[in-house]
Amino acid sequence: MKHLSTTDNNCGVSLDKLEASNNDYENLSKIANISLIELIKNNSSLLLFPNMLGNNNDGIEEQTIFNMYGDSSNLSKVKLHTGNLMGYIGINNTKLRISSRFSNNDNNDYFLQYLLQKVFSINLFDFKYSMSLNGELELLFFIFPFLLKKALSQGIFKTYQTFRRNDSCIKGVIDIARHIKTNVPFFGMIAYNSRERTVDNYMTQLIRHTIEYIKTKSFGKEILFYDIDTKEAVNEIIKSTNSYCLKDRNKIIFKNLKALNHPYFTFYKSLQQLCISILTHKKIGYGNSDNKVYGILFDGAWLWEEYLATILKSIGFKHPKNKTEQNGIRV
Repeated sequence: MKHLSTTDNNCGVSLDKLEASNNDYENLSKIANISLIELIKNNSSLLLFPNMLGNNNDGIEEQTIFNMYGDSSNLSKVKLHTGNLMGYIGINNTKLRISSRFSNNDNNDYFLQYLLQKVFSINLFDFKYSMSLNGELELLFFIFPFLLKKALSQGIFKTYQTFRRNDSCIKGVIDIARHIKTNVPFFGMIAYNSRERTVDNYMTQLIRHTIEYIKTKSFGKEILFYDIDTKEAVNEIIKSTNSYCLKDRNKIIFKNLKALNHPYFTFYKSLQQLCISILTHKKIGYGNSDNKVYGILFDGAWLWEEYLATILKSIGFKHPKNKTEQNGIRV
């Protein structure tokens, strides 16, 4: 797979300097000059932070990952313009990595690593391949605790499920056919179906499978038990998924392919997307699927504001939301 590298806000760089081929141009042109909200809507394997597009009135959803202009017959005259977004994005067999413009070496983007460490409360410096060209999947692992805690801040996800029971405590509709089949002769048991709201459901099961998958990695314990809040969140999911079974992983993934659209549990949609990306990344991230867009991107302006918030919060200062003009200090 071809890897191309550039920086954010590059003011335009020709494709020949990126060592791009005609095939790369064809692939990149399919995602150039297209708004983020449209790309993400049609490509569930593309992750973006901040992950609540359109909810912050900051216009991030209208940004493009990059724009391309010029004569396609001569790649030296085709310019690729990047904006505030950093990270990586791929389509078919072409992958573009956008590092910080403050980095002198694309393989050691310490500025971006530092911001990610502060905002997501992760230790990237102890992870050798965290931002290397082959480390995107591992970076998803380190973001998992952040989204997990965000989601659980809204409470444990609950949904209604139908249970097929056979006991003496009837709490639903009697299943006559199943009752005759299983309870003849009669010994006091009644077969019935009950619909109950439970925390052991397709969403929490997906999170549990992701946790168990991360545990198999050499750095799994560092991620899942990095701090007390992450540890408590992981334990809450484990306690809520008593029916967990490793063999059901593909079935659980299939149940979660439809994006969650819940008026209250809004943060779970991003977590659901991340879990699927982690559990199926080798299938969707590196194959030659037809025009499938995948990757992980960070808005540099958002990342910087979140970083300032972590610094100022520790000294008791309430950092304003500059983009939305909220919590400002009147002079």
